[in-house]
Amino acid sequence: MHICFISNLTTTLLRVNKPFLTADLLLPFAQQVKHFISTRKGGVSLPPYHTLNLGFHVGDSPEHVWQNRNILANAVEIPIANFCFAQQTHSANIHLVTELDRGAGIDKEQTAIADTDALITQEKNICLTVLAADCVLILLFDKRNHAIAAIHAGWRGSLAQITTKTIEAMQMHFRTQSQDLLAVLCPAISLKNYEVSHDFVDRVQSVFGTNESFIWHNPITQKPHLDLHYTNRFQLLKCGVLPQNIATLPYCTFENSDLFFSARKYKNHTGRFAAGICLI
Repeated sequence: MHICFISNLTTTLLRVNKPFLTADLLLPFAQQVKHFISTRKGGVSLPPYHTLNLGFHVGDSPEHVWQNRNILANAVEIPIANFCFAQQTHSANIHLVTELDRGAGIDKEQTAIADTDALITQEKNICLTVLAADCVLILLFDKRNHAIAAIHAGWRGSLAQITTKTIEAMQMHFRTQSQDLLAVLCPAISLKNYEVSHDFVDRVQSVFGTNESFIWHNPITQKPHLDLHYTNRFQLLKCGVLPQNIATLPYCTFENSDLFFSARKYKNHTGRFAAGICLI
């Protein structure tokens, strides 16, 4: 299998509006939906969480995390009270967000939606927000039925097909048609830098019927590597999302750890960045 580390997937130009990025794919719908992918720039946290750490659970000062979340909310012009966070557990669990969930987890981890890694809603003015430091975050927008989703997919969630299951949940709750979905795959650790254990080859084969393009074997170390972006893009395409409606932001979190947090690079002693999406 030929491997090229410069992604040939559909990509998007980035608009850098520190402390966050946006994807061009969604900008034509700016009157209907807001979105962001935060960077690690512009916050108040001290090393090793410097500076815009948004995760309460990583050991940073809660006061700093709260300030950082307010900095981000002001930057993206979404009231902090309208954000909604989950207690992410690398599951394939999906939560249908209602008005009762507005503000979940904004000021402490304990009040976030429990045991959930994907959030979906048709409610306006609730910002679905997921956190990562190498895992791939995915934002979905149903442009016809005005529904959204925010997904956190590490290797466990990806192999549990959380992206497929989230689309199925949107189809059930909102009558979403796959051809109406726009999908943004946010920065994540790249294939080149994501070494996994040897049993992944069989796991991927078992789940997807092939490991072609999912797995690359490093010719020097002989270790397998997993492509998180490809694994979730595969699910989007299999569900019927159109290739031109998928944007992959080309940053590797490991290689661009000055811009994004990377748990793999810093041995889990680091902060978290976020992706969020909100109907308006």
